[in-house]
Amino acid sequence: MQQMERSWDMLKPSARAQVSLNPIRNWVEHVVPEVEKAGKKEGRPEKKIVFLLGDPTAYPKFQTPNEYKEIAANSVGKIDGYTDFFGDFKVRTQLAEVLSSHHRKLEADDIILASGGSGALFYATLALAKPGDKILMPRPTFPLVKAFADFYGIQVVFYDLNPGTWQVNILELEYIYEQNPDIKFILVNSPSNPMGSELSPQALKEIVNFCERYNLPIVSDEIYENMIFEKREFKFISDYTKTVPVLRCSGLTKKCLVPGWRLGWLALYGEGDTFKQVKQALRNISNILLMPNTICQAALCEVYKKSLDIIPEKMEELHARYKALHHGLHDAYGISVGETKGAMYATLIINTEEFSDINSSIDFAKKLQQEQNVLVFPGELFYGEKFVRLVICCDLEIIEEACQRIKKFCLDHKKVFVLQSLLCYILTQIIINIIILIFIHSKFFMDSKSLKGNRSKKYEKTTSEERAMIILMKENGVSCKEISEALKKNIKTIQSIKSIEKRSEYGELKKALIEFGYDWVIQNKNLNIENTRKLAKSVNRLIKEQLTSKTSQFQKLIPEHKILSNKRRIIQQIVDSIIQKVFNSKQLLENLETTNQQKIIPKEEEPDDQNKEYLNFGQLTILQMYYAYTQFIQQSIQQNDLKN
Repeated sequence: MQQMERSWDMLKPSARAQVSLNPIRNWVEHVVPEVEKAGKKEGRPEKKIVFLLGDPTAYPKFQTPNEYKEIAANSVGKIDGYTDFFGDFKVRTQLAEVLSSHHRKLEADDIILASGGSGALFYATLALAKPGDKILMPRPTFPLVKAFADFYGIQVVFYDLNPGTWQVNILELEYIYEQNPDIKFILVNSPSNPMGSELSPQALKEIVNFCERYNLPIVSDEIYENMIFEKREFKFISDYTKTVPVLRCSGLTKKCLVPGWRLGWLALYGEGDTFKQVKQALRNISNILLMPNTICQAALCEVYKKSLDIIPEKMEELHARYKALHHGLHDAYGISVGETKGAMYATLIINTEEFSDINSSIDFAKKLQQEQNVLVFPGELFYGEKFVRLVICCDLEIIEEACQRIKKFCLDHKKVFVLQSLLCYILTQIIINIIILIFIHSKFFMDSKSLKGNRSKKYEKTTSEERAMIILMKENGVSCKEISEALKKNIKTIQSIKSIEKRSEYGELKKALIEFGYDWVIQNKNLNIENTRKLAKSVNRLIKEQLTSKTSQFQKLIPEHKILSNKRRIIQQIVDSIIQKVFNSKQLLENLETTNQQKIIPKEEEPDDQNKEYLNFGQLTILQMYYAYTQFIQQSIQQNDLKN
């Protein structure tokens, strides 16, 4: 029988596999080669400087210590067979001892060994969330948990860290949770990848209190634990709570300089049976993935304890590199070095408005590779923008060379008209100063005798032109007395112009939004004005919408160079002012609403006793008591007037 030949069509991958993407690896494996193929700029340095993957062992000063290798070598043969799927019981018992806190003594069953810190995050995500569920993640952040979530159909809701300090905005968290009350857990990362920042003790307490209020568990990515520049005891978020469940993800990979060992752990901190069902879910997952390699398991505890002595020395090395980067780029055009407090990363904050053809950090990273052969990760890979991340483990000489290349790159792309604008600005200032000096010393305006007779003890009115002149003169160092004599205005009038003492680019915007927000609160009778926190959240949301909406009537009041800037601080100031104004006028409003009432006590609240010569204060509100008191005073005044 003749056998028919069969041709195969291209196999189709699953939809789930196609959405599985780690942005970091994708950039290294696909984007970097594509940029190289697109062509390099003539004169590009031959030597490649790579600030990409966070593998410390790729650099001479951060290679795996020989004593760690000896410990691993001596571990061969200690555990050669399968262990419990959570990991070897003896190893977990020892690790539980090390990781116990003053709030919670851990047992072996509170520890799950995994394939690196990534494996621990994978376990935690899958144990707490199913497809369709929501989880709360910081932004910027390491993208791996988002990759897990996308693969399993879990929705990610981001909360933005405050730019610069990279701390948590609790008001924003409150608002986000109000809109998404079905969130399963919040992810916290400190020290941070990519920012190298560390959450302050105050921020950790605020997160714990937030989670306490909403019964929200915490998944804490602490793979960079103890990796801080300051010489002090590192604080874990689990140190700040006795009750909130914390799933702490960490491992040997970074701090012990052994990323290839792929050994991490998940430690569970919670009261009583908090994790009883979650542990069963974790066991189900680990039954599929099995335990990590046993040679590294046997070496785990000894290497971890030894690393505590080595970490401070390595962090001094990293701190020196950060300082070299900061010094080398302190005068760079269009960029600044972000504040770093730990981990092994630094960031360059990019002011895209100062460059002619760089509109994003992706543009910056690609062109820096093409023109200067320096490789960095753009902020978009971490769900941020306008910054690039650098791994700072390389030798100091390389950092110094990289600084020179980056500075040249920035100058090559600066806007041409910037220098012209600067010269025009300087020239304008010189002319203004000359005019003011002539104006002040003019004999016409120095006739003090005629001024004294015309001055009024009361404040005088000033025109908008006069106010502008006063502000300009004050900015140029002219005293209030000199301005008073020059403009023939009472000195108290000059001093009363607030804009002299406290100028703000957002001045008119603040004033308009405060009035707008105050009117909105007064008109919305359904608002609970007594609850300050809820009222502040509502006002915060309103003002944020007005500042971000392109159709808002207030857009024209925002300074042009501030249109794209983050406005959290100005929003908070406006919200505080609105709340203060509401409470200052609240009593007046309530009095106005009650002045026309016929009875002090509603009919249904009248006492059964028919003797109306006294009031039952137990049935009165404070406002009614106040109203009754004012009526009594008015009657007394009237009676006295009649007698007189």
